[in-house]
Amino acid sequence: VLRRQGRPAIPCRTHQIDLFAPREEALPGLAKAYGSEAVEIVRRARPEDLRPIDDSNPHLIAEIDYCVQSEACVRVTDFLSRRTRAVLFVPDQGRKSAETVARRMALHLGGDAGEIRRQIEAFESELERHAEP
Repeated sequence: VLRRQGRPAIPCRTHQIDLFAPREEALPGLAKAYGSEAVEIVRRARPEDLRPIDDSNPHLIAEIDYCVQSEACVRVTDFLSRRTRAVLFVPDQGRKSAETVARRMALHLGGDAGEIRRQIEAFESELERHAEP
């Protein structure tokens, strides 16, 4: 495209980009979802945040923190629907996780009990919208 526009091409750097985290430095599943950033998620996390969100959702508490801080997640729906796809792969579509996710996000983004409730309600509304034929 650059050549067609009469501009010099930029050398390819793809071979310099580390796309996969070393297995010994990341938890199973994180490297698949986050590539080399999986190591950073583990390094930033407190040990207690390397546990699943709840017994129905295998994603980690630390993933919420990372997604808010580094991936522009600002709503429960961003995390459960778009980033982790819990709505597709967790048996209850992430309903049980919604409150935990909302509370954790509020720690980073600010938000009172009312905002947490609004985030959960917005997530539930989105699930209902997609359930309609």
